[in-house]
Amino acid sequence: MPPVDSTTSHPAEISNRHNPSSSSSPRSYSPESTGLGSPFSLIGTPRGQTRAPITTPSDFSSGTLSSEEISPIDVESKHKLGSEVTLKQSTSEMASPVNVLMVGTGEYTTGFVGTGASTSDKKVGVVGLTLFDLRRRGKVGELSMVGVNGKKYPAIREHLDKNISKVYNDLDVSFKSFPADDAVDADSYKAAIDQLKPGDAITIFTPDTTHYPIALYAIQRKIHVLLTKPATKTIEEHQHLIRESRKYGVFVFVEHHKRFDPAYSDARAKAQKLGDFNYFYSYMSQPKSQLETFKAWAGKDSDISYYLNSHHVDINESMVPGWKPYKVTASGSRGCATDLGCVPGTEDTITLMVDWVKKDDPTKVATGVYTSSWTAPQKAGVHSNQYFHYLGSKGEIRINQAKRGYDVADDETTGLMWYNPFYMRYAPDEEGNFGGQSGYGYVSFEKFIDACNKLNAGQVTLDELDKRGLPTLANTAATGAILHAGRVSLDEKRTVYLEENEGVWRLGCASGSCSAHASTATHTPAVPVPAPSLNGTTVREEPEAKSVTTTEPFTVVPTTPTSSTQPSKGISKVIERQPSSSSLPSLAKRQKSVINWWKKRKNRKSTIPVVETKA
Repeated sequence: MPPVDSTTSHPAEISNRHNPSSSSSPRSYSPESTGLGSPFSLIGTPRGQTRAPITTPSDFSSGTLSSEEISPIDVESKHKLGSEVTLKQSTSEMASPVNVLMVGTGEYTTGFVGTGASTSDKKVGVVGLTLFDLRRRGKVGELSMVGVNGKKYPAIREHLDKNISKVYNDLDVSFKSFPADDAVDADSYKAAIDQLKPGDAITIFTPDTTHYPIALYAIQRKIHVLLTKPATKTIEEHQHLIRESRKYGVFVFVEHHKRFDPAYSDARAKAQKLGDFNYFYSYMSQPKSQLETFKAWAGKDSDISYYLNSHHVDINESMVPGWKPYKVTASGSRGCATDLGCVPGTEDTITLMVDWVKKDDPTKVATGVYTSSWTAPQKAGVHSNQYFHYLGSKGEIRINQAKRGYDVADDETTGLMWYNPFYMRYAPDEEGNFGGQSGYGYVSFEKFIDACNKLNAGQVTLDELDKRGLPTLANTAATGAILHAGRVSLDEKRTVYLEENEGVWRLGCASGSCSAHASTATHTPAVPVPAPSLNGTTVREEPEAKSVTTTEPFTVVPTTPTSSTQPSKGISKVIERQPSSSSLPSLAKRQKSVINWWKKRKNRKSTIPVVETKA
């Protein structure tokens, strides 16, 4: 008896289509194929009688029936349940489901880490399993996979067969692979993409630096793209992908799956009723063992902020659409990662402090603090600690997603283990099939696949998808700018200002371009930053003193007070720039106290320098 697929939440979603090329995949029926919005294929047949087969879109695509053999129900006729239905399928609705290429063969795609199954909470992966199941459900056509080292494929296939196919009713885990099983080719993604046709899709789960060239190659061949976060490492690359995706008419989706976490999604809606944004703090971590999994790129190609802070920065951005970030300062701790074999300079924990301003009222400023680490304890009981605190002018929200009231203790582990089946539910359903379609890790991919199918069918536009609040390139540009600015702040040991003009972001500073990372285009700063004043006297910032080379983890900037009435170079570093001194009544008093403190210091025998902390 074929299973009934009732996982799609809305009857307007694309109907499931059987994939004729996957003969081992069981046929699935969908409520969308009937127009009734509820599964009924097994209901209403008297015992002992033979029920006429239900017509599904797969019957058309496989040649079983022609459209002329089906008499359409008049649109005006009403079903007794009150639904207006028609069984006549349009040409666009019967289009073949999208074929998908998986770029990257690592933990998140296959669950395979070289020595066998991953030890994380993704032991059988996410991307592959989800797409295999979407193929079973008829939403995906042919599947292929590409990596650099083809010699891994025999072990990967064995792993998938043992841990997926044999667990979920012989789920079809077949795929076409690139390069060949005896080849190593870093450019094999090009040949793999070239075998796709316009309107097909790829998923990219590779080291961060490779996201941009792979995505660009696909976009320019009219292939839809799902990118793991961060979309790119620089905001310039992010903006370029936006332009190219519009030029070629393809959908680019950033896999920020926390947007689909039920608690986070609900909190985003509730935040709109809590007044003005005031403060956001988040923390997310993974255990030290992940550094072994990520040793090929950790500290070399990317950092923990790109990897984990990206989640909560995106959540914060999506919660406050009326605000935009304008200043980023980053700090990082080091020591543990290098002791575990990572390259010197690899940060263990990175914190971003971001100032936000209200778009229609620049006098209102909020603060976001985002911390991430991959040196958490091995036996913390959770794979990922993750929580945030949101404070608005009329209320606050606290969410802890590490401990959700589901813990397990057994003789194989020490202490309790907290599990999160709301992300990926790996237990089979009552019929033995994969049963995790409601997990937000799965939902994220299904949203992308549904959008691709609808775009190909002409049922939706790119503008409409942007307006839905999905994590598209356009809807994640501010997040990309913050992450890029955080890296520059760590590397250059300074605060980085963000500038935005009509949706185009760049890195800059309070007075023109101040970094080689910033583009040459002229934009208006996100927040005008006037020179601070002391009791009505404007403070002129003088050129920075040259840093003294030191082996200590900080830079010493020597300063000499110029007079008792004129602030020194050092004081101009201590005084924090503000959007408007008039909006901060106590600013003058605090600045005066800084001057008095400096006067006392200059009377001492030893001059105390200003210290700028390094990341």
